Amino acid sequence: APEVRPGVVLVKFKRGTAPAKEREVKQREQVEEIERVEGLDIRVMSVHHGREFEKSDLLRKDPSVLYAEPDYIAHAVVGPPNDPGYSQQWGVLPDKMNVTGAWDYTYGQGVTVAIVDTGVQLNHPDLQANIVAGYDFANNDADPTDDHSLSHGTHVAGTVAAVANNGIGGVGIAPRAKIMPVKVLDAQGSGYDSDVIAGIQYAADNGAKVVNLSLGQTSPSAALEDVVNYAVGRGVAVVAAAGNGNTSVLFYPAAYVNAVAVGATTSTDARASFSNYG
Repeated sequence: APEVRPGVVLVKFKRGTAPAKEREVKQREQVEEIERVEGLDIRVMSVHHGREFEKSDLLRKDPSVLYAEPDYIAHAVVGPPNDPGYSQQWGVLPDKMNVTGAWDYTYGQGVTVAIVDTGVQLNHPDLQANIVAGYDFANNDADPTDDHSLSHGTHVAGTVAAVANNGIGGVGIAPRAKIMPVKVLDAQGSGYDSDVIAGIQYAADNGAKVVNLSLGQTSPSAALEDVVNYAVGRGVAVVAAAGNGNTSVLFYPAAYVNAVAVGATTSTDARASFSNYG
């Protein structure tokens, strides 16, 4: 069964629904609003534990409700670790992505990439110069430090924008891009859709031009697709992992039409054995 946040559902009413009608629906279904994603007008509602799917179904039947669903749990997409050093970064070499050819034109300066993940090590010597302010939605504070055991978000940030020509570690694809750390996953690499949604919206509203989501789940979410569309509507590219389950089962948010789904390949340009496909 899909993993969900106990005792919580996400609800969005149709545009123009009167406050009195909203109160009527909440009272009838015995749900209480505990949070709200303001820009998207998504309500985070409390329900009795174990009734998340049942209450979602009942709420959806009301003609004033656009969608209602459990608060699904997303997981970091963790693959094999890469050793540091430019010579070992075959994806950056000229015969693969032609990154060095792109560097004749730009190193990514002027672009902010939001790493919506487990956070980022803010004092990392190969990242610190490129980090801008972010937020921690998993703990509701302004310190998006990576506390994941494998430093998942930090690894992703390094792939994107590790500093070049500093004699440390490797080099990012866009080594002069700015990294916006947005923590939505906990130390175990898991998090609620409501936090992922808030993180994507935060990135879109605070200057990110790219949102990177090396995370996801197999359960479709109307609320998650809503915020992907919101970000794209603001001119943001949303890039998401296709998943590392070696399966053709759809993975979200990568499967949404407005997201760029990214699989994994080997140094010989074959599909990596663990990468999702289809």
